[in-house]
Amino acid sequence: MKDAYLTILIIIGLLFSVSLQSIAFTSRYIVNDDVRAALFVIPKFNDPSLFQNDILADHALAGIGSTKAVQLLYSTLDKFIDFILITKILPIILFLVSLIFFYLTSKQLFKKETAFISSILFTLFSWSLQLFSGGLSRSFFLPLLIIFLYFFLKDKDIPTLTTIIISSFLYPPSTLIMLLTYSLTFVNKNLIQNIKNKKFIYLLITALLSVLIISNLSVQKSKEIGSFYSFKEVIQMEEFQVAGKIPVLNGIVSIIKPYNTGIKASLTKNPIIVLILLSIISMFIQTSSKLNKKLKIFALSGLILYFLSFILLFKIYIPIRYLLPVYLFLIFFISSRINKFNFDLKKLILISLLLFLIFVPHLRRDLTICQDQDIYNFISTLPKDSLIAGYPKDLDCIPLFSQRSVLINDELNIPFAKNYYEKIKVRLIDLFSAYYSDKETDIKELCKEYNLTHILVNKERFSNNSLNKELIYYNPFDKLIKERKNNDFILPKLENKSVFTSKSQFILSC
Repeated sequence: MKDAYLTILIIIGLLFSVSLQSIAFTSRYIVNDDVRAALFVIPKFNDPSLFQNDILADHALAGIGSTKAVQLLYSTLDKFIDFILITKILPIILFLVSLIFFYLTSKQLFKKETAFISSILFTLFSWSLQLFSGGLSRSFFLPLLIIFLYFFLKDKDIPTLTTIIISSFLYPPSTLIMLLTYSLTFVNKNLIQNIKNKKFIYLLITALLSVLIISNLSVQKSKEIGSFYSFKEVIQMEEFQVAGKIPVLNGIVSIIKPYNTGIKASLTKNPIIVLILLSIISMFIQTSSKLNKKLKIFALSGLILYFLSFILLFKIYIPIRYLLPVYLFLIFFISSRINKFNFDLKKLILISLLLFLIFVPHLRRDLTICQDQDIYNFISTLPKDSLIAGYPKDLDCIPLFSQRSVLINDELNIPFAKNYYEKIKVRLIDLFSAYYSDKETDIKELCKEYNLTHILVNKERFSNNSLNKELIYYNPFDKLIKERKNNDFILPKLENKSVFTSKSQFILSC
């Protein structure tokens, strides 16, 4: 390559991403936690007999966790290579694509040396591969945004609008940001004049196509899943309060909750806080910091959608995603303050290494170890129409690694879609009522009610250590469990009837 800075960046990016993902390659059972919820259905594309009459699978297939296009990609590749391995390789590829285009975008704004520094900042503060981890739909978010920005700043209308259409297949929230950014450029200029411009026609066609794709192809409409809860309904639900599964309504506390804002208390672990502080510091540097107006519109679009997403809660996804344009803007702003300084390539490499030594130990890997391999192997030998119940968190890895249906697990206890969650809520109530019962008849009734074939029992769930926790499980189910915590639990006493035992867990046949 002619550009030495880009060559070095690719090497750094490769080492960085591989190092963060390296532990995942040591075992098939180390995966991103959301893979367990969004991609466990991939084998069903090639084996339709799996996960039949399974509402959890229907939820995943609806495209809520990963769009239909991403599912098609995985199901196609799964014919040639294990899709679980792909979930570990794809993040590295997408990160490198993001890094390359970020550097090329920065080169449009600054000199090469500054573009290099800007790219290092991007590498260190790209949410520690959190967004890339697992190769889910969200993994395409940053690459799509940066590719869009690259063409948008170049005034390349056709590639820009093509990127918007592609994003509607892969990750709809990115489409909203791009469409709003592109649209606001018309408002920023002479609106009447622009309406007569061919760009307006291009935008209109792109917007219509994107809406059609998102509404018909990206996410599957289903009566079983239903529409999302309204804001009026959400504010009345314990599931969204401080001790709920998705705590988006914690009052003042929500400001520092990562699920809502992406902001954490630890500076070294939080990109937004660090970049804000660096931006403030950079303001004291006596130099010009004029940034392209399009970048400001890009950041403004993210902020508008961020606040709008609270009002339209879940209808345009969760708020945190819309902070990404702000995050990118802050990097560009910091870069603009240092653009007039002269840097030596060797010094830049040394500075990069120092920054990596400071921040890399604190970076999030977002990987989960599924430890009960003996359990998964046994369950995978059961008939394909088996249905397993158990404590939700103990069942998280079973659909992915055993390819068998579960009554409910923690990963798919998702209170977004109304029809879906109303069924899940009833299942959780019935499950906990039986799981922590002192009567064997309650177990039999649970098996009969849901046509269960097996129950996974974890004896640790009945220990004092587990039952004396401040929060045993998320509200509103925590109260139900605590009402039964003094019961003479029947399930641990049935180990002698088990069909399989492993460590502190055993499996009962219904």
